[in-house]
Amino acid sequence: MNAHLRAPLEPASDITPQRTRFVPAGLRRIHVCHLCLLAAAGLAIVASVACSSGNQPTGPAGVYAKAKANFARSGTAGTDKDIDDLASLANADPTNDYTTRARVLRLVIFSGQVRGYRTLSDAYGKAAETAKPAALKSRYAALQRDANQRGAELSLRLGEVAMQLTKGGTVPKDLVLDAPYPNIDVPPTIQALDTARTGVEIGREDQAQAESIAIQTGVVDSLAAMLHVDRAKAQSEMSAGPVQIDPTEFRLFVADQIMTGAVFYDGKHLLDPEHYKVLLGVAQDTLQPVQATLKQSPDPDCAKRVKKLQDEIKSGLKTFPNLAT
Repeated sequence: MNAHLRAPLEPASDITPQRTRFVPAGLRRIHVCHLCLLAAAGLAIVASVACSSGNQPTGPAGVYAKAKANFARSGTAGTDKDIDDLASLANADPTNDYTTRARVLRLVIFSGQVRGYRTLSDAYGKAAETAKPAALKSRYAALQRDANQRGAELSLRLGEVAMQLTKGGTVPKDLVLDAPYPNIDVPPTIQALDTARTGVEIGREDQAQAESIAIQTGVVDSLAAMLHVDRAKAQSEMSAGPVQIDPTEFRLFVADQIMTGAVFYDGKHLLDPEHYKVLLGVAQDTLQPVQATLKQSPDPDCAKRVKKLQDEIKSGLKTFPNLAT
């Protein structure tokens, strides 16, 4: 805490002399009894709070319960400390009952954030093209670079969680999405970004609001995509409790989100062939078991989605010919 914000250790004393007031003995006794009653009530409240606090989960269960509460409120993991705590739970070695749940929740959060920064990058890129004044073009280009940088960082985190959840070519048994649907309302469009795309300048407050809405929209869209349903259906299913995730749908979701994030390294946004190759590899490895499943149980719709992702991977490898190994 900053020094100038720190409260004084001792309250300032009132040096103004106070006149002693005579209180009859009977009133003094009533006053004392009243204070005793207040003190007893205070102790009862403290005891009640202590008992209720004692019922709160601790350890891994407590960390995950807090993460779920934060996610319900904002679609994020909460403060920096909360984010670190959830990361520690997801990276626990040996794993515990909440490790996989934490990884799934982080996957959703990172996926939503990546989607959000893709939206911001595309919007500010368009704004830089359409803006007329050179200074404004430059400002929008800078905002796009910032969105690209942040999105690229989050894409790598997304890739790391994806690798944890598909390690060894398998996904955990009884894979569930154990989280409440976020209590957030996202508009059909982000007005500030619509304005920016026309080349009109938007202020800092509008930029911050657009960033928040873009990420929240990304999160609710990621939830729907993971369950392969629309937003309303996702909300309904999650309101009923933990949702079982189909392994094939999960793999398709992961590969698709990885490809969404890989774009940040494709040379049109940031030029980083090595990270681009790593993410394409994660997407490719994630899809391989799905292809084996399709041979045993053909599914035209699933096969179509797999082919679309495979074509995107092949196209991505052609972007940097030396990556195709």
